[in-house]
Amino acid sequence: MQYDRDDSGFGESRAPDANRRFRTSAFYRAVIGDTNTNYYLRRFTDFDLGMGFRPGWHWPAYFVSLQWMLYRKMWRAAASYVLFQLLIVAMLAVGMWAEWAWLIAVTGIACFIGCHLMPPMLASRQYYHHCRRKIQEARARGVVDPDRAHSLESAGGVSWWGVLPGTLIGWAIPILALSALLDFTNATQLGRQLPAAVQYAKDMAKITGQYYEGNRRFPTKTGHRALTVGLPVPEGVGRVRYDDFDGVITVEMEDALDEHPSFRLVPGVDATGRISYSCENVDIPPRLLPAACVR
Repeated sequence: MQYDRDDSGFGESRAPDANRRFRTSAFYRAVIGDTNTNYYLRRFTDFDLGMGFRPGWHWPAYFVSLQWMLYRKMWRAAASYVLFQLLIVAMLAVGMWAEWAWLIAVTGIACFIGCHLMPPMLASRQYYHHCRRKIQEARARGVVDPDRAHSLESAGGVSWWGVLPGTLIGWAIPILALSALLDFTNATQLGRQLPAAVQYAKDMAKITGQYYEGNRRFPTKTGHRALTVGLPVPEGVGRVRYDDFDGVITVEMEDALDEHPSFRLVPGVDATGRISYSCENVDIPPRLLPAACVR
């Protein structure tokens, strides 16, 4: 009887071709498990024959990429996918921090290709290599009978236990990324608006100080409003609170997170009766404020 050279990669060189392919298929069945077995067997057969390395499309890997990888026990691929997502988040943060439009654009394209396009296109091929690796590891441990490959069945198949953490991670990364991006975007916008807001508060303090020096008292709230009504309110200023007892002016900023960060100008009177205001931070990140307001 004529024996063919092995092309399965599993060391079946002394088996006839039909028997070898049957045993290869049995190994595949063992590692795939009972879910969608025939679908993957057809794809794996094409790969073995060198016919199926063209890109395909796998809908589960498109809609729930990470969950599908964990469901199929592809731990290494799942970890790589999560690390790639974290890299995308880091690149996007750097691009927004440095205001590099090109990096933001490149990151968006990389995210679309790496997170949404490549996983469904290469899912079957990736799973094929995963299964072959498991089979080769089993053969290296001396497993020669696929009907007795209990360790292979345990290492392969599917795992519903991986779907839940995969779902949590799949939601957590975008949520955390969105939260970080909102914080960063808000801080960037606030940083652009603060110089004009501080100058607006100083103009208001100057008018208040002139009134005090002429009347030896601070104007009432109504009087203060009348004195400063002509000042143009810059973008980003939400509310101004004036205390007619001690003359403190507090400026609350508008922000996307509705936290209303603020700073204040506090008056001080010298021995000659002249008044000057100093800027004090309340709850704005110090790096965003002018140096005179960071106390």
